[in-house]
Amino acid sequence: MGFFGRRGYFTLHSLISIAILAWLWLAFQTAPYQQLWTVQPWMRWLPVLVMPVVCYLMVAGLSSPNPFSLSLSSKPFDPKRPGIVAVNRHPVIVALMLWAGVHIIVNGDASAVTLFSMLVLLCVAGLFTLNTRRQQNLGHDTWRQLSGQVRQTSPVQGFVQTGIMRLLASVLFYILLLSIHAPIIGASPLPLF
Repeated sequence: MGFFGRRGYFTLHSLISIAILAWLWLAFQTAPYQQLWTVQPWMRWLPVLVMPVVCYLMVAGLSSPNPFSLSLSSKPFDPKRPGIVAVNRHPVIVALMLWAGVHIIVNGDASAVTLFSMLVLLCVAGLFTLNTRRQQNLGHDTWRQLSGQVRQTSPVQGFVQTGIMRLLASVLFYILLLSIHAPIIGASPLPLF
């Protein structure tokens, strides 16, 4: 990070990541269609059921302080009130993994399986990388202490601590994704349409 500084490094990293994702999406869109399995009607319900969880993990994860993983919050982390961190230490990455995983099942073609499988593998690698990096940054003792304090909060308590506003924001995010899916992706995410 030395040459660019922390902010420059993350900005450059984000721009390169967005460019790579755009390239992958373009390759996915232009790849020849090769069906691997027939998508059954029940499979189309999986994203409808999984995506609200994805939206909640994404919204709560990005908006809550989290010393262990990805977060956009600048507020200090309170290990006695960890919120979403008590539910899952890496909510954003788990959300992306669930999103990609459910889209493997519901697409059933070679290009979708390739794209979404790569994203799942990237998420798995990200979990290990983030754990290692954050543990190094925090120091082993601080990491253990924070982890121990977070484990004292049950996932149910963590869910309650995230608050009603994050829950409402995740519902709005889900509605937004439903409304823009067909115009952008070209297919309705709802099984009945």
